[in-house]
Amino acid sequence: QPHKKNVTADDMAHFLIEANREMVERFTPVYRRWLQSLLDEANYPHVFHCTAGKDRTGLGAALVLRILGVPKETIVHDYLATNSYTAKRVDHIVHYVTEKTMHQVNQDVIRTLFTVQAHYLEEAFKAIDEEYGDFDTYLETALGFAEAERAALKNLLLEPAGI
Repeated sequence: QPHKKNVTADDMAHFLIEANREMVERFTPVYRRWLQSLLDEANYPHVFHCTAGKDRTGLGAALVLRILGVPKETIVHDYLATNSYTAKRVDHIVHYVTEKTMHQVNQDVIRTLFTVQAHYLEEAFKAIDEEYGDFDTYLETALGFAEAERAALKNLLLEPAGI
């Protein structure tokens, strides 16, 4: 039987990069249905989440923010805030898994699985550019957000700028 190598933190990071690409390549119709539901005022207040609250949810939040016109750099900064807000929880998970496996699991692998890195989200944006040419084309053709839908979502979610 061939020796199976242990999973490394780099392996886990590669897995999460591929997962972010796959969310665009395979699950855009799911994001479309969800984002279209945000155009109905009856769907508010609104909560969205996933198992870890960072990958599918992170891309979902990024898509909403991009539709609203938030700069990509700001979105990535917001995405990375996940690591600050979940640090205690991640520490607890790493400790728990380490104890339950009698220190047989690489802590860096667990930490990588439960945190985010900028290039995870950037890989999703890269997949959008590769598949659709640019983000605006993706919004319009894949998500059904032409100017009218973008304006409607802005009207629902944004407050007028202060005077």
